[in-house]
Amino acid sequence: MSNMGAGFRPATTDDWMALRAEVLELFTPGAPIDEVTLFAGRQSQIQKLRDTLVSKGRHAVVFGEKGVGKTSIVSIFHLGVTRTSRVHRIYVQCSKRDEYKDIWIKAFKRIKFIIDGNEIFGDLVNSNPQSPDDVEMVLSYFGQNDIPVIIFDEFDRVVSEDAKALMSETIKHLSNAPIPGIIILVGVAGSVPQLISHHHSISRTLVQVEMPRMTVDELRELVTSRLQRTPLKISDDALWRITHLASGLPFYAHALGQAAALVAVEGKTLNITESTVEKAIPRCFADLDQSLIDAYVKATVETRKGNIFKQVLAACALAEQDDLGRFAAADVETTLTEIMGREMKAPAFSFHLNDLCTSERGLILEKTGTRSHFRFRFREPMMQPFVIIKSLSTEVIDLDQLQRFGPSRQRSLGI
Repeated sequence: MSNMGAGFRPATTDDWMALRAEVLELFTPGAPIDEVTLFAGRQSQIQKLRDTLVSKGRHAVVFGEKGVGKTSIVSIFHLGVTRTSRVHRIYVQCSKRDEYKDIWIKAFKRIKFIIDGNEIFGDLVNSNPQSPDDVEMVLSYFGQNDIPVIIFDEFDRVVSEDAKALMSETIKHLSNAPIPGIIILVGVAGSVPQLISHHHSISRTLVQVEMPRMTVDELRELVTSRLQRTPLKISDDALWRITHLASGLPFYAHALGQAAALVAVEGKTLNITESTVEKAIPRCFADLDQSLIDAYVKATVETRKGNIFKQVLAACALAEQDDLGRFAAADVETTLTEIMGREMKAPAFSFHLNDLCTSERGLILEKTGTRSHFRFRFREPMMQPFVIIKSLSTEVIDLDQLQRFGPSRQRSLGI
């Protein structure tokens, strides 16, 4: 990746095309980050993982909502940690059909040893891993200066309870074994017990790394650190718009930042303004998962004149939430009252909340708890910022409401 810097001034068509290519490389909404200098924020989480890497007998679990950057952090945390050892990053993507054997065969296929001058893969050393001892025997082929980092991403997709239990036993077993390396489990979860079985039995050896949504300051750093490598400049208003619309999710900061920069480049200007971001939003929508768009359409379709599903959904997206993204009907009252311009109490829209949990309305929300203590959350975290952006573009809400009720306030509340 090149670094054009602020001194570069495109003068020809080729120069503008080169700048466009640079933008596409710097903002990566669809891929994990692979360069430490481009990783914004998350310093405490990175340090936890680095400490785990150099601590004997410790392993890690990285958990949080979808889209908060879990895969990116496990891709870069180890870079530059040690100069005396060789870190071997072994990345495995799990699937719901995987059993314990399948998971480790995937890992062994990606491990390469040099034994007596010959290249031998781990699955040739042991093609039938059935127990923690089998795993230990393969990993024992690593040398004293080797540190294998074995990452099992999307571990939440594993359905087999036997596989989860054996993985817990493996972590406990390897913590007491005289071999190098760490296991990192990564998955969508609100807590560690949701991700791994027998959590308490391995809690002493398992470092828990929670990935909350990013703060506005971290999102600001994400955008500006990339633009600093180009001659592009962004106004405070434009930066505010991107970071607030992203709702704490780096995916949207990447998508909006990239789209805005491309709009500027295609207009042959080096200045990204608020109007540039406004023009970039339709481009951003075009690149989104179609399922999000389809679900929103189902949720807000007008089956009768004057229904308020668009307004209720926007109020949910701006409502105060707890650290798991949950909110009660009472939390929606203030924002919906502001949007509607008249007092809106829970009984007036409880039907809408319940309907948004059904397939007829796109399964936008999910409901937990008991009667009089029900709580709701967006079933797909990526839907919340989509609803905010869509509500702004259709004038269901305005920028003043976004500023008063949106992500910056929620981040200040520790969400």
